[in-house]
Formats: sequence, structure tokens, C-alpha cells
Amino acid sequence: MARGGARPGAGRPKGSKTPATLEREAALKSFREMVIEKVKPLFEAQYTLARGTSFMFRIKENPKTGGKEHILITDRDEIGSA
Repeated sequence: MARGGARPGAGRPKGSKTPATLEREAALKSFREMVIEKVKPLFEAQYTLARGTSFMFRIKENPKTGGKEHILITDRDEIGSA
């Protein structure tokens, strides 16, 4: 009488996935969906940085009128200190 070795019908069916693999695939699918939703804003932000078309403004309050004035900053030293 032989003992040990493979037994017919034993173990997980061929091609089926372990619970850990299924969980990992679900997490990866969720991550990819999140990235796909954010692709356009991420690309636009990177493109803006590459083109260098960002502007910085300083808000100056006018004591006479009580209003606010937006002043475009062009001085590199002032931008660097902000």
C-alpha cells in the first residue's frame, strides 16, 4: 500500500487565487481608479510648473478705503522670501 504523494482532487483547484491575492488585486484596482480620477489635475499641475506660468500676488490693505489691493510680485527675492 503506497502512502504520500499527490492525491486526486486534493488542494486548491488549478487557476484559483488565494484570498491574499484577491485582496491585493482589489487594493490595486482601487488605487488605479483613484489615480485615473486625478490624472488630469496632476498633469495640468505638472504642465503649469514646466511652463513656469504661475503668478504670485501680495495683498495690500488700503487704510483709507478699507479695501484690499492685489499686487503682482515680479521681484525674485520677494518671491523667494515668501
